Amino acid sequence: MRKNEIDAWLAELTRALGPARPPVPKAEFLRLNAKKDLVGMFRLVRKHMRLGIRLRLLFRERVRNDAAMEVYVPRPMPLYGTAEYRHLCIVVAVSETYLRDAPAEMLVVGIAHELSHVLLAALGNPLWQVEPAVDLAAMVLGFRDFFLLHSECGVKRERIPPSLWDRVKRILTGYEAVQEKVLTHRIGYLTAEELGYAHACLQTGMIRR
Repeated sequence: MRKNEIDAWLAELTRALGPARPPVPKAEFLRLNAKKDLVGMFRLVRKHMRLGIRLRLLFRERVRNDAAMEVYVPRPMPLYGTAEYRHLCIVVAVSETYLRDAPAEMLVVGIAHELSHVLLAALGNPLWQVEPAVDLAAMVLGFRDFFLLHSECGVKRERIPPSLWDRVKRILTGYEAVQEKVLTHRIGYLTAEELGYAHACLQTGMIRR
């Protein structure tokens, strides 16, 4: 576990973003997902993060590097709160495959991660390009329960001949075998152990500085 790095990232993030916010409830996200309202889910994450910018979604069969989502951050990025920032329209590419497979809570994990890139970049914080730290930023901003509990889900349960199993595990990018003939998809850049440690630090306020 990258304990020293996580301690350092959390210290910097809580300095930049303020103390950990209360956990974001999931009921409204479940309601929006039941209506297939992905735009509404993005808007709700944006509201909780207090971003105050416009968003445009692009749906793609595949996103670069087989990612679930990808946000396009302008260079240079206007600073948070400026007139230039308030007129921004941020584009996010979304994988249609991910939309088909992921439960509502995992969609929230992906959205919160991408929009955390935007906020950190607008604050001029260099951690906006450090993927594990971006996950931690979303946790600081109130989405830690989603990351802890919903960064992994089973999406395929099929009968696969034992002779083909090793080949299947090598071919399926983004999936890992957690037990025989079960495939589990993970999203994010922190291990389960790291998520648990970060969650405990944020819940208790025990941030090492």
